[in-house]
Amino acid sequence: MARFRKISALIAFQCDGVMSISRNIGWHKRLMALREHVSARAWNLTAFECLDFSVLAGLDEDDIIGWGGAGTVYKM
Repeated sequence: MARFRKISALIAFQCDGVMSISRNIGWHKRLMALREHVSARAWNLTAFECLDFSVLAGLDEDDIIGWGGAGTVYKM
């Protein structure tokens, strides 16, 4: 009977190890897929510079096409 318990415990221990390894492989695959998904959606940033001129003097209230969170939009 003691021998049966030892063999049962050994089999259970090995099954637990196999399940743990397969679970880790699954997590690794999910992590790699997530990294590929995130890198595919990487942002493309463009730098802008301030220019030294103003067109505000030529704008009139009749030239307004709309407004929103970024400000008023004028037609030129």
